[in-house]
Amino acid sequence: MMSSTTPASPFQTPLVVPRTNQDRRIATAYNLLNAYLEGLYIVHKTTRAGCTTALVAESLNREERFLVVVPTNKIADKTVIEDSVKYSDRNTSNVIRIPSNHACLKNQELCEKYPDLHKLPILPLADSCPECENYYSCPVTRILHEHRSCDGIALTYQKLVALMMASSSRPNTTAEQVLVNISRIHNAVFDEVHEIQYGRSTGIAIYNDVRKDTKWLDTSRYIPLMEHFDHIRKVVVAFGMMMGEADVQNAVMQTYNNAADDNYYRHKLSKTLKNCYCDVGEDSAKFIMAVYSDIIKLTIARKEYKLSMLDVLDLYRIMNIVMSEQVVIHGTRDRGAIKIWMVAVDRMFTSMLSSFIMSIQNKARRTLLTSATICSHDYDQYFMDRTCPHDITFGMGGDPMDTNSKMLILADSKRYHVTGGRSRYNKKHEILQRITTLLDLYGDDDCTIITLSIAEAMEMEKELEAFGHPHHVTYYKAPEMMGISSDARVMIAVGLADKPSNAFDAICETKEKSLVLREEAVHCDTWQAWSRAKDPAGVVPSLVFALGCTLEQCESIVTWGFGRKVEIKNNGNGKKREVKVVLDRSVITFPHIIKCSNFEHMLEAAETHKPFKKFLVKLKEKRTIEQKPLIYSIISGLLTKVRYVLQCSKFELIKSHLINRFDAFAEQNVNGTKYFRVSIPITDRLIENHIAGKITIGAYSTSRDGTCKWICFDVDAHRKPEDSEEDVIEKELKAEHDLKKLTSFLDNVGLKCLVESSGSPHSYHVWMLIEEVAVEKAYYFANAIAKEAGFDGEVNPKQRTWNKDNQYGNLVKLPFALHRKHRVFSHIHGWEGETMDIAVYDISNIEIPKARTNRSRSLRPVNVKIKGVRPCILAALEKDLSGDQGNKMRVAIVREFYSFGMADKEQLIDLFRGQNDFDHGKTEYHVTKIIERDFNVWPMETLLERCPRYLNCENCDRFDCRGAQ
Repeated sequence: MMSSTTPASPFQTPLVVPRTNQDRRIATAYNLLNAYLEGLYIVHKTTRAGCTTALVAESLNREERFLVVVPTNKIADKTVIEDSVKYSDRNTSNVIRIPSNHACLKNQELCEKYPDLHKLPILPLADSCPECENYYSCPVTRILHEHRSCDGIALTYQKLVALMMASSSRPNTTAEQVLVNISRIHNAVFDEVHEIQYGRSTGIAIYNDVRKDTKWLDTSRYIPLMEHFDHIRKVVVAFGMMMGEADVQNAVMQTYNNAADDNYYRHKLSKTLKNCYCDVGEDSAKFIMAVYSDIIKLTIARKEYKLSMLDVLDLYRIMNIVMSEQVVIHGTRDRGAIKIWMVAVDRMFTSMLSSFIMSIQNKARRTLLTSATICSHDYDQYFMDRTCPHDITFGMGGDPMDTNSKMLILADSKRYHVTGGRSRYNKKHEILQRITTLLDLYGDDDCTIITLSIAEAMEMEKELEAFGHPHHVTYYKAPEMMGISSDARVMIAVGLADKPSNAFDAICETKEKSLVLREEAVHCDTWQAWSRAKDPAGVVPSLVFALGCTLEQCESIVTWGFGRKVEIKNNGNGKKREVKVVLDRSVITFPHIIKCSNFEHMLEAAETHKPFKKFLVKLKEKRTIEQKPLIYSIISGLLTKVRYVLQCSKFELIKSHLINRFDAFAEQNVNGTKYFRVSIPITDRLIENHIAGKITIGAYSTSRDGTCKWICFDVDAHRKPEDSEEDVIEKELKAEHDLKKLTSFLDNVGLKCLVESSGSPHSYHVWMLIEEVAVEKAYYFANAIAKEAGFDGEVNPKQRTWNKDNQYGNLVKLPFALHRKHRVFSHIHGWEGETMDIAVYDISNIEIPKARTNRSRSLRPVNVKIKGVRPCILAALEKDLSGDQGNKMRVAIVREFYSFGMADKEQLIDLFRGQNDFDHGKTEYHVTKIIERDFNVWPMETLLERCPRYLNCENCDRFDCRGAQ
């Protein structure tokens, strides 16, 4: 490795250049363009060197028209449009960013009318945009009428390839004219060019051993639309025939067996097959565009065919697979679950990109491929006659501002693993303690937290909120972690940007090449993300707390230069592989790394390099034994008042312990979408039919006498048709998090429960059985457990007391049922045979605290004492009102504002427009139900009981709220 002063460039940057802006990065770009007047170059640099910004700014200074191709729109907007213009000497400039077709004004009008169209990855343009009335105002067509006067053009790799595809399928149209205009350039810059080394691929899970009904992908949902969408029909039929091929079936089983092996990571979990169905009888590009057109029409009419947007988006994947000459059967393992995917490598992406670069090879004077993480990818293939581009650096050490000298990486003594004792999951508490300590020391605004994936980032955000220190968490490969600036100078990295050992099996010929590409991807993504902490001016010190990352890993991540290669040595005998980075020439600077023996050592080294903003203090447990809530003493008394029922059958569980009243039940309809009440007696035959799957019934929470025999915590992850993939992941993570939090609490206090997978994905019922007791005691006990466990789902029974207006209470679907929507039987975890031992608790001696006295509605209402809407209610409007507590807080908000004079129903509805799940019709319904009765505001005790996570009473100065009765 080299120091930050090692010479690495054939030119010396003069102290003064003939530019108003004397920034060293501009001087470096000035000298680079002077030294290399024409040709093909790979520009090596360190991260955050300001290379692309400076090259574009200097092109503006020289009035040399440029084209910049970038991975993301954020880089195009921030680096090219904003920063480059700012750093140039030009007072005015005209740089055009070519947006996606979604920005077309005609397409925007269409999306406003049909919002689902926003979710489609591709929307085509008209064949002839100049005939459109929006031609001179539309951002997409700006390049057509301003190309002669523009100074430069910016667009993404994806947009460039889309233009090439559209041009090849529809010649003499808008796309072809755009390509002609962007080719008239002096300098071509392909930024973050390492991103193209991974290729593009499309995959869909065709076999999933988690599915209960059928493990193979079912495409029958598309049958109803086939007679109306001819091109979709051809795609679906071809895909079905592919799945039925004997070679595919055999490859699936072979890959599954390899994935199920304990040493699965040593196998190449993929098999490449020739696709005999890719010939669709017409030009491929034209056929693809015709399928796109069908999908757009289907998106508008999808509800008529009972399809979700996920079903529609799957058609893109299926089409890409059908159109590929080869497919790969690829296996993955996730938490023990095995999925087999059919994957198509998008070789058209590389082909189209290569075709464009070759087309401008003799037009642009300079073609510059820039990146801080150039790996062993073969870049010669993108040029005519496989011309080899020259390796150069962006100034001394690729680091004109000497940014790496101000950066310190603190390596951990041990690494975190995916599974086992040192997994991130098992070390979660340690990780959270470390993160919150660093946030306290350096402040929230100066810290960035990054973890492996979007799923882990969402989960960690929830954990930090529960830990009492909410903070945004990002993830490797997030748009804000690629090529754009950041103001935070402390990076808290939880592990590296790890990938599964078979992540690149589908696009590599051998397992060895797959593992090498995997390591290179880990190094690229990690170094690109960690570098967001660096000060691009090289002035402010920066830190990376590499939690769970060893010294050897950190050294590999920051080692870059000419001819970089990764060598992997398999030691055998169960030993770990050795990864070594070798260079032909070490030409790029690197930051200092310290190996830390423990977290205290990390903090000592960190304070020396970058002083703390706050004093380091030991965190003390705030809650003493004497302050423990009443629920703990109640539970300790229950442990001696438990009755065990040995070898309880499914029938006995339902009849003796879960049915509170036998004169009525609720039946689930055939679609599984709703329940309807049936006022006939529950017989033994009815229960037996329920267990056999012939009928699905739910039991009510309250008997005719106002008693109850169970409490049930409902954990749901129900998806909505409009949910994005991120929404679905967030709901599933929340459900698993809620279940873990609740069952961990019950285990810790010694209470036994029955955990039932209720039939919907990631949805559960957690049952506690009790001796028959007044419903108000069951309600109090259940909610006290939920509050102390931090559980935010539905708690049953939902009614505090029994009364004539609500004699039934609420219903819960009984166990062992067939969920008629998902066609999956519910099951109780651990119930392997016909019987199981169960515990029934006696809570009859529980005394319910008298939090407030009952008051007549004729007495003076509470809002006379509470002076205006309370701060907690106002603050709740800025928060995500989700889960059971969120729903109760919505009721409190309506009651509060209505009591203080907001009588206009539309104004009350508008209070919730900021919520992610806002629906005017549903909100109007609930608001109407709340205000049609004379309800007063909830006092503090009720708020604390029903929605405590939205309150901060200790720091509130509204003492009139505390005493209101």
